[in-house]
Amino acid sequence: MVPQLEIHQVSGLIAIHQTIAKIHIQQLPANMTIHQQPATMRIHASEGQLAIDQSEQFAEEGLMSSGQLEKQAAQDGHNAALAYIAKTAADGDQLKSDFKNKNAIADMAAKNSQPPVHDFNVGLIPNTPIHISYKSAPVQIDVQANNPQIHASPNPVRFHTELGKVRISMARYPSITIQVAGTQFDSKI
Repeated sequence: MVPQLEIHQVSGLIAIHQTIAKIHIQQLPANMTIHQQPATMRIHASEGQLAIDQSEQFAEEGLMSSGQLEKQAAQDGHNAALAYIAKTAADGDQLKSDFKNKNAIADMAAKNSQPPVHDFNVGLIPNTPIHISYKSAPVQIDVQANNPQIHASPNPVRFHTELGKVRISMARYPSITIQVAGTQFDSKI
């Protein structure tokens, strides 16, 4: 038998160890101050005019000035005088027409002795409207805005880095083993 060669091969292994690089960035917020004066506002307005005329309602209730009371009393007296003259004239005409009637004067006296009938009414609301007028006044508004004063100072950026590393090593070295096999013979005769 012919000797044989046996070859055993072991592959090599490479080990890679890696440390990742790191970077740290830090920046504090900027320092900022803002200052602004309040706006200035001026409003110019004159007062509006409101007029309420209740003289007619007061007159209905008898609340009048002395001049108005005098005019009213004079008018009432004038009307009463005219009414009396008209009544006297009517009574005279009746006497003239009833001259033959002996009881004409007694009938007239009985008619005139009756109390006058007065109208009675409860009035809580005036019969005439209240006159209201309003005249508005112009309004002038002046606004002066003040600009803001802004002061900003940025803070520097701070960098801190950690370098990355790659370490390569042999986890297993390669090897080759060669042996001669079958060098022993068994012989039987």
